[in-house]
Amino acid sequence: MKLHLFALTLAVPIALAVRALAFSPESQDAPAVQRDVRRANDALYSGDVDTLLLYTHPRIIELMGGEQRARETLKESLKIVSEMRVEKLSFPDAPRFFEGQDNLFVFVPTLTIINLKGQRIESLNFQLGIKKQGQGNWGYVEGSRVNDSNVRSMFPDFPPGIEFPKFYRRKL
Repeated sequence: MKLHLFALTLAVPIALAVRALAFSPESQDAPAVQRDVRRANDALYSGDVDTLLLYTHPRIIELMGGEQRARETLKESLKIVSEMRVEKLSFPDAPRFFEGQDNLFVFVPTLTIINLKGQRIESLNFQLGIKKQGQGNWGYVEGSRVNDSNVRSMFPDFPPGIEFPKFYRRKL
């Protein structure tokens, strides 16, 4: 009887924890953030500035000088990207969620193989997603541009001690 009660005291908290993880907003958002990142990636390589701006976090647009300047800068930048073709975009790891005081954050790891004039390039990268707690839409920042030294200048409530994903680009 005592062994049964002991097992029950272990099983109930474990079952509740598993249930909480399975139905957490984070786990429900995992497919959504990967879908967002795929759409933003498609927009980048097809030259769709409107969609790209839709997925860019408002703070980044502000830092670029507002929507009109961001639009102009992106149009110019996309001329270079127009010569690139995505062979493959995958998500090598699950999105990693964490929260700040006002915002939810997520790292969305990506692995992309790009073809540029016959040269294949592999890029392991990530997108940093940010959304206000309780709101629906994520905004994104290209991962190789943010690190522990600059992220709080853009997002002051980014939690300290978070390890950023590794990234690289290499010729295949």
